[in-house]
Amino acid sequence: GDLPLGERVQNLVRRLNEHGFDASAVQDERGQWTFTQHNCPNLTVARQYSQLCSAEITLYGDLLGVPVTRETRIACGQGSCRYRVG
Repeated sequence: GDLPLGERVQNLVRRLNEHGFDASAVQDERGQWTFTQHNCPNLTVARQYSQLCSAEITLYGDLLGVPVTRETRIACGQGSCRYRVG
């Protein structure tokens, strides 16, 4: 069967870290998951091609099986890429 959402988020974060994203996930008191990438290995490309970031968010939604919303973005000059899950 399907893993609980929290485990899917943690698995994604682990995979991102293997690729240098310096990612972490947290769940708030309402059960809402967010995950944050503190590093972007693709930053040079992402600054030139926002399609990369769009493809990334589609991939995360597909992998997690729920909608994913980006709240901050390193390529826009913010300190991290933060995603709200579900």
